[in-house]
Amino acid sequence: MDDLDVTNELKKVISEEELEINRLVEGSKSFKKQASELQNKIEKLAVRNLRSRKQQLQRFNRILIKAAQISIAAKSK
Repeated sequence: MDDLDVTNELKKVISEEELEINRLVEGSKSFKKQASELQNKIEKLAVRNLRSRKQQLQRFNRILIKAAQISIAAKSK
């Protein structure tokens, strides 16, 4: 095997490795995109859940205030 054969063999191996690297890079981009989309979904669900909890607390506070007012009115009679 002479230098030209070795050089050609190395070029072939390098080309194959570059193809594999490109495939891995594209796969990585896909995973990053999927991770970003999942993160956005999680954040939206968290916000929705917090809003729901806030509304529940507001309703509960209104009920407690109303109950306290009724209790005070009943005691004053």
